[in-house]
Parts: sequence; structure tokens; C-alpha cells
Amino acid sequence: MFVGRSSLLNLIDELTAAPPPGLARPVLVVEGPGGSGRSALLATAHERARERIPAVVVDPLRTGGAPRPVLTAIMLGLSLRYAIPFRRVMVAQVAIKQNFTGLSPNEAVGELREKLQAHRGSTALATLLTDLAPVASALAANMSLPGTAALVDVVTRRLTRGWPSPAWRRAERWFSHQDQGFSLDHEHALIQLSDQAANPRFDVEVDELLVTALLADLREGLARSNALVLLDGGDTDAALSFIRALLRVRRALQAMPGMKQDDPLTVVTTSDGSLAAALDGQVPSPTRWPGSDLTGSWLLATLGDLPENEVQQLAKNRLWAGHGANAIGSAVHRLTGGHCASTTLVLEKLYDEPGLVERLDKLLDRPSPERGATVERYLLRSFAAGLPAHKYDTEDLLRGLITVSAARNLLEAESLAELLPRPLDLEAPLFVSRTLWSPGETSAQQHLHPLARYLGLRALNRRKDPGTCYEAVFRRLLEKTGSDDRAGRLHHERMLGNHADVARELGELLPKLPAEEWLDLLDAIVASPDPRERDIDVLRGVRLAHDRTGQIGVLLGAVPAAEHDPCFADKAADVLCMHISHSYRELAADARDATPFILRSRRYSMGRTWS
Repeated sequence: MFVGRSSLLNLIDELTAAPPPGLARPVLVVEGPGGSGRSALLATAHERARERIPAVVVDPLRTGGAPRPVLTAIMLGLSLRYAIPFRRVMVAQVAIKQNFTGLSPNEAVGELREKLQAHRGSTALATLLTDLAPVASALAANMSLPGTAALVDVVTRRLTRGWPSPAWRRAERWFSHQDQGFSLDHEHALIQLSDQAANPRFDVEVDELLVTALLADLREGLARSNALVLLDGGDTDAALSFIRALLRVRRALQAMPGMKQDDPLTVVTTSDGSLAAALDGQVPSPTRWPGSDLTGSWLLATLGDLPENEVQQLAKNRLWAGHGANAIGSAVHRLTGGHCASTTLVLEKLYDEPGLVERLDKLLDRPSPERGATVERYLLRSFAAGLPAHKYDTEDLLRGLITVSAARNLLEAESLAELLPRPLDLEAPLFVSRTLWSPGETSAQQHLHPLARYLGLRALNRRKDPGTCYEAVFRRLLEKTGSDDRAGRLHHERMLGNHADVARELGELLPKLPAEEWLDLLDAIVASPDPRERDIDVLRGVRLAHDRTGQIGVLLGAVPAAEHDPCFADKAADVLCMHISHSYRELAADARDATPFILRSRRYSMGRTWS
């Protein structure tokens, strides 16, 4: 693993170490866009932990339609491998399965006693566990078991070992106090639980009681050990319900005077960023890691892109015919920005065809592991698939992602919402993902992940639909641009190919604006690569006049290609940089202050300034 991942793995190790008595471990939420390696991080953490402590990986999207699948999967998974008997949770499940409607209080108590007595034996218990088949099937697949029947058999034997046992009576009586100092009749509490479980209005109360029972079972079953739950997909409704309940229960237990008990559970979950937004205002605010002392109720950590030196190190894992590993790594990082899934696939493709390092645009058109999809589409889809798509179709999210790639920032992307396939709207994860868009205090300061934007622009250029094709989308952006946003207007005009008009206006402004202000305006106008123009002679302006407007025209074509288009190889970029350097030097004579232009000319004379 690499530095960014290693530090997170070490953090997980630290969280699973025993905390001071009475303190709960914070829930760790690892945020990252699709393809950032979120699932791989959890798999590696599981490999590291499972021989040391009880650990289970839970994917809510694989658990089917079972009620409260996350809690059920935790119970089944830990019981299966580590012989932890979850009697309190099973007592609650027995009560929830019953219908006491229409029974008198005495009849309800009698019915409850009969069912609880029956479920202390293996037959009825196995029947109840079989009802959890969707969850059991998912876990059986994860744990390489023959199937649901084998899992049910193992867990049933765990729970009924030593029966009859006072442990079952102790589990039932627990519902009288629930570790919170209550003085309830445990049978009436279980009957009330059954009634509440049948009414969606009480979902929160039921979730919290079941989580409290889970923690009590773990405390009893683990003695001085602790358990690790790795929850892949914290943005799903099922995961959100469990995490919200866990945080609330821990807060309530911590607030009870004299009730400080060890909390034996560490939870690590992944998110595209939606989880934190969903919990905002419902639980105490999170703390950011690194930089915290791990005493908060939950931590937020970012799974960032790999830095260039780590991509180079990945390249060194292979032998490259006729190419240096560092050069390969730099070219790959220039394209992917260190995006984990993209870096892995591009390195694999280059290993098969090393010569494509000079033609990365051709590499993006090669077949991908997904049948019928190019590398470009496969990588774009990884971003879309990483969004919480349980409420939306992934293909719709992908189409929407391609459309909004034309936008310079989130504010502009929101102006394109009318062009997106329904039911995508401003509440869709495409707009609210904290990891797909870079942080910023306002929508105008949040930018799409650079690789997603670059690939999206390429895909948009090939779209044929008249209403959402490249030209239609940029014309919509131009229409929505405010009259006071000169940079936005000229940017969109350039992306539509109107270089002559943009160059003419910039030429008129050159002697009027302070040099730094004019250069800032130019930088904003040329900040996006144009996927349509690939001819280096056109980009370097061989047909342009050598006057002021012509020199600006060179900058409008060459700077975006050399600085912002990773598919231009170093040799081509260096040619463009020569012309950029010349144009800045020529324009210095007409500027109000020549110095900034001369400095830029010198910088480009040394070649591409990509960082």
C-alpha cells in the first residue's frame, strides 16, 4: 500500500486497539470519489485485522431486501467466524416477528413466552435465521461458504450451544434495563418493540434498541477483545440508519451517570461524501483526520489521489521495454491525476502497448475490461458508479456526468440540470457529492474532479443528440452566463471555437487593463482543454497573422493544449510552449507592464509547466 493508504490503515489499527474504559471508538468515515480505492482499503483492513480481532465486511447493496440488513449482517458475520452468540438481538428478532394485535396484555405475554421458549431450540431458531436469507446469502458469498444453509446451520449451533442455559434468560431480562438504568417489565418492553417495528414511524426507536442490544451482546461475547465492522457503502439508506442509530446510542450511554461501560465495536465506512451531509444536524459534528485526537464521536478522512512519486513507484513494479519507469509514471499521473482505478488500468494498458505513452488519446479509445466499453467510458463509469446509485440508474448518472463536465464549476453545472435525464435533479448525488466536486465555500469555487471533467469533455464531443451535444451544452452555458462574467462568457466562446472574436476582444483590453489583471482573465479563459482540436499546426497558429490579435490567438489554442490536455505528449507540448513563449514576448510590447509577460515567456521557454 502507499503512503495515503498506509496512514489510514494505521489509523484503523489504532481505532481497534482497546480505548480507555468507558470510551467508544469514533466511527471512521472514509470519503473518496468512485474509483478511489474505497472498497480495496476495506478489504486490506480486513486482511490485516481478521486474525487479530473479529472483523467482518458488510456491503449493504448485496444484502437484498431483508429488514435492517446491516445489523443482521454484522450479527451473522461475527457469529459465524468468531462464535459470538447474539442472544439479545435474537430475542428482539423473535419479538419483532410476532403480531400481538388484538391480544389482551396477558395473552400477549403468554404468546411471547411460548415463542421465546421455542426459539431457544435449534429448529425454530434455524427457521428464523433462514428468514434472513438475503443477508445470509451475501455473507456466505463473501466468506466462501457453500451457501445460506451452511451459514444458518453454523450460527444456529453457536446460539444453542449449552442449551438450556441461563444466558437466554439473562438476554431476555436485559430488555428491562437496556444498559440505561430503566426499570421496565422486560416482556412488556419486547411486546412494545414488536408493535413499534410494525409501524415505520418508530423506525428510529427500533434501530436504536437493536443497536444497544448488539453492543451488549458484543460486550458479553468478546470479553476484553473488540470487533471491527467494515461497512462498504455508508451512503445507502440501510447503512445510514445503522450509523445514525449507533452514534445516538453511544451518546445516550455516555450520558448515563455511573453507566460507563466498554464499547467493543469499531466501525469504518466508506462514502462519496453524502453520508456526512445526511448526518448534518442529527448527530454531533465530525472531526477531520488527520489533526484530531480521536475523541470525537466520528471522524472524516479523505482517500485522496496518489501523488506522482507513488504512481512512479507503481510503474517500477513492471519492466518497460525502451521506456523509463519514471517517465511512464509521470505520463500516467499527468493523465489520471493519481486517481486510483484509472492509474491501475492505464498502467496495465501501457504495459501491453508501451508506445501509447506518446498517444494517450489512442489508449483511451482502447477496449476496457467492461465488454463493449472503451477505457475512457470505463473510467468515466467508475466515477458514476461510485455515487450512491441505489436511488438512481448508473447510466443516467454517467450521462449526466458527461453533460456537466462542460461546466467550469458547480454553479454552472447546476444551470445544466434541465438537460439531464430524469429523474436527475439538483438533489441527485451528481450535484451533492463532496468528493466528485472539490471543496469550496461557494458553488462557484467547487470544481469537478479533473480526470472526470477531461474524460467527460471528450465523451461530450462525440455525443450526437442535438439537445445535449457538445455545442448545445456550451451554448446553454453561454446563455446562462451573467453579463458581469466576462471570463465565463469568453471561456464558453472559445470552447465553441470563436477564437477570432475572443482574441479581438482581449486585444482591445490588453493596453487598457493592468497586466496582471489581463493575464488572470486569459488564464480563466484558457483553463479548459478543447477536445475538438488535435492538429498541432492549428494550435500553434501557423495560419494566424503576426499582429497582436494573432499572438493572442496562439495563446488561445496552444495554452489549453500544453497545460490542460494530458494527451499531448511532451514533445508536442514542448513545441507548443515555444510558440507560447514567443507570443507572450511579443505581447509584452503592447501591455501596460511588460514584466509579467516577459516572466511568462521565460517560463514557457523551458517547456511544459505542468505540475
